[in-house]
Formats: sequence, structure tokens, C-alpha cells
Amino acid sequence: MLSTIFICSEVLGNSLLGNVVFMAILLLGVRYILKLSFDIMRYREVLLAVIISSYFKLFLLTMMVWEFPSSAIFIVEIFVLSSNVVALRVMTQFPKAHCVGICFVAHAAKHLTERWLLRTP
Repeated sequence: MLSTIFICSEVLGNSLLGNVVFMAILLLGVRYILKLSFDIMRYREVLLAVIISSYFKLFLLTMMVWEFPSSAIFIVEIFVLSSNVVALRVMTQFPKAHCVGICFVAHAAKHLTERWLLRTP
């Protein structure tokens, strides 16, 4: 019982840290790479749009109930990345290449953080 709680809290903590890294890189990219001078409310709108555009991640929950090939995870991640790019582009009105770069770097940083946390000693 106690080990199950520990494992669940560890997975939740890893996911939370990965998402914090993703949002931090995204905000840094919007702020410094795109050189936007938004007020704090504009940043909140950008974050909300990116969070809402990640709705495809709900399909990963179905993998807990039904069996899917592991390639389905990759496909869902590509859908999430493309939705994030569209949301960022709509909110910032910047070229698609800039938005793709920022979202790709943010997703890569998130996955690297999660891989680093999940490594076994």
C-alpha cells in the first residue's frame, strides 16, 4: 500500500516537473526569442491557450484501459505539438517557423527532463 502511494506520488511529481519545465521554456521563448512585450495578462492567455490545445493528451488515458501500440504515444505527442503551435501562433501572430521552434524546444526540454528523472541508478 505504502509503495503504491510512493510510486504514484513519484510519477505525479515527475509529470508536474516536466510540465513546469515545458511552460517555463515556452514563456522564455515567447519573451526573449520572439521579443514580445506583453503584460502579465497576455502571458496568462498564451499559457491558457497552450494548455487547452494539449487536449489530445486525454487520448493517453485510453491506453490505460485498452491496448494500443506504443507508436500511439508518438502520434498523440505529434498532435499535441501541432495543436500547441497553432495555439501559440494564434495568440502571438508570429510566423509559423518561430512558433514551431519554440514549441519543439519546450517539448524537447520536457521530455529530456522526464527521461532524466526516470533514469535508474
